[in-house]
Parts: sequence; C-alpha cells; structure tokens
Amino acid sequence: MKALLLEYYDRRIVNVNVNIVVAGILALAPTTAIAWSAKHQFGIDHRLAITGITFVADAISDVAVYYALHWVANHMPRKTARKHVSAAYGDMSFIKDATLVQFERACLSPLLYVIALGTQYTMMRFDFGVTASTITGFIGAIAITRVLHTIWMYRAEVRAMQRAAQTGQLPE
Repeated sequence: MKALLLEYYDRRIVNVNVNIVVAGILALAPTTAIAWSAKHQFGIDHRLAITGITFVADAISDVAVYYALHWVANHMPRKTARKHVSAAYGDMSFIKDATLVQFERACLSPLLYVIALGTQYTMMRFDFGVTASTITGFIGAIAITRVLHTIWMYRAEVRAMQRAAQTGQLPE
C-alpha cells in the first residue's frame, strides 16, 4: 500500500495538489495564531484589519511551506529514479519548477482570497469566532482552487505530450 501511495505521489499533478493542500493546512496554524493574536493580544477589533493581517500571514506561511514540500517531492536527490517524470516539467530546475507552480497559484489567488477572506469576514460579521471563520474560509477556498488548478495542470500535461508526440520525443 505504501509503495502504491508513493507511486501516485511521484506523479507531479498529484504531489503538487497534495503539497498545496498540506501547505495550506500547515499555514493555517501560524495564520490563525496571528489573526487570533491581532484580535486578542493586540486588541485589533476591526474585521477588515484582521482580514488584511490574515492575508499577509497566510501568503508568507503558505509559500514558504510549499517550496519546501515541492523540493522534497520533485527535486530532492534520491536513490531510486522518479518513475513518472512529466513531459511538461521534467527538465526544469527546482526554482523554475516551484516558481511556475507559484505563478499558477498567483493567477488563482484572487479567487482563493475572495472566497477565503470573504467567508472569514462574513462569518465574523455573523459573530462566528476568528478561528472558525479563518479555517472555514480557507478550507473552502483551497478545495475550489485545487479543482481549477488540477484542470490547468492536466491540460498543460496533455499539450506537452502532444508536442512530444509530434516531435517524436515521447518519454519512456
């Protein structure tokens, strides 16, 4: 079972999604702690200020965690070769590859943050706590943007395979 899971995780489209979800979840801890601290330790009681603080905290935390996870999944040296090297991304350096994912995420981030922060703000307006509002908003936003990003990555893979087939450079 472990070998099967690792084989699927070797597929870039899978590990990018897993890593983004894991980064998003791991980023929730510092993000939520910072939002909570803004309200309870620093006395910031304005919902828009808390929403802005949440945005900055999440963006920094999430990107840092994602870069680390992406390196482990796709670029860390290993004893055995990766079986599922992507035709679209297989020859990219770590920085170029991870930054491409971040660029794609940046294109989707307005939607992510409208959903996440809009939900957080609305829930706080209806007297839900900061923590529940933050977590609910980000989980919903991550789910929606993962579906859209998966479609984007799948289409890029298909186009890369079509180009490789036309040039006779299909991966083995």
